Amino acid sequence: YEQQGKLQHLQMSIQMTEFAIQSTPQDDPPCFKKLSMLCFSLFARYKALDAIEDLDQIIERAGEALRTHSSATESQEELLDRLCVALYHRYLRKRETKDLEYAITKMKEAMALHAKISDKPLQDCSLCDLLRCRFLLSGDIKDLENAVSLARNVVAHTTMDDPNRPIRIQILSSMLLSLYHASG
Repeated sequence: YEQQGKLQHLQMSIQMTEFAIQSTPQDDPPCFKKLSMLCFSLFARYKALDAIEDLDQIIERAGEALRTHSSATESQEELLDRLCVALYHRYLRKRETKDLEYAITKMKEAMALHAKISDKPLQDCSLCDLLRCRFLLSGDIKDLENAVSLARNVVAHTTMDDPNRPIRIQILSSMLLSLYHASG
């Protein structure tokens, strides 16, 4: 699908991943990896077809897996990330605050899990974006201040030769500009 853009390949990928999940015991660690791949494919289909049902399915399947299994693995971290992305996109579509709040909670869990399983700092600005969205809803300046602090930390831990450094600096710049406008 990624090479040719044919939806039939994506549909087949989803079906085969579903079959692989059904063939794997739920308490088996590789099941997280398969669920993460399924969520990735469902999100690709959501982007192609704009079907919110795919987001709903990601949220339901990933949420259930994370509630029933608590092992700290990279696959679980991936699944948390996929859940957060789906929640954020559903929030953008439906504007239901509960999705944004749940995404923030789960992103914080992903960051804590990352700290347990990796000695490298998490260099992701997703939580920054979520906090800025919540600031725009609530007007609570603490959310924006926390977003700026996180963005600064991400930039501080990004090496000079990292190709994502300019993007991360731009995110920090955008957060600082928002904070400037918010504080008058």
